[in-house]
Amino acid sequence: MEEFETVRQDRTGFKRYFFDESFDLYVWYDYKGGMITGFQLVYDKKATPRAITWIKNKGFRHDKVDGFDSSYYNQTPLLVRDGIFDIQAISDSFREHGKGIDEEISSLVYSTLKQYDPRFDDQFI
Repeated sequence: MEEFETVRQDRTGFKRYFFDESFDLYVWYDYKGGMITGFQLVYDKKATPRAITWIKNKGFRHDKVDGFDSSYYNQTPLLVRDGIFDIQAISDSFREHGKGIDEEISSLVYSTLKQYDPRFDDQFI
């Protein structure tokens, strides 16, 4: 994965973005150099893109990315609740693809994905 280094920043914290042909990874920090407060991993980009979002102290959410490859001009993709998914396959694939990024980030994302429990999905809005 590569890092896109010119991510637009705002007052809500510090953001980083990594990508390759299979995944997009957005990482949120409380401030630059601070603690990771969440991430969003977009997978299955070529077929039916889906997103696993994790927010510290809130939990997980799994969504389909509706409009990811829309033919409509200038529309923002929306996250729409999605069903069961293979967390084992996704986390293992991420582990391979994430080897090129910071070890702290790839380890946190991988270990957090492994903790996913569908009974506690959608803990936040």
